[in-house]
Amino acid sequence: QNGFTVATSGAGVKGKETTKYGSATRAAVKAFQHAYGVTPENGFFGPKTRAKVNSLLEKRIFTIVK
Repeated sequence: QNGFTVATSGAGVKGKETTKYGSATRAAVKAFQHAYGVTPENGFFGPKTRAKVNSLLEKRIFTIVK
């Protein structure tokens, strides 16, 4: 998985991230939720989405360290 695009130009592209949680960020989070079966697919970074992200990061760190 290579990530989920927030923007293709301007604010939100790699290197031009912002702290704004706007409609593009929400759409990217919804895409993540859909791809990983996180419900509800509402675009909010709540406890279920956070848990999924953490589990993916833990697996990646374990793989790198292993």
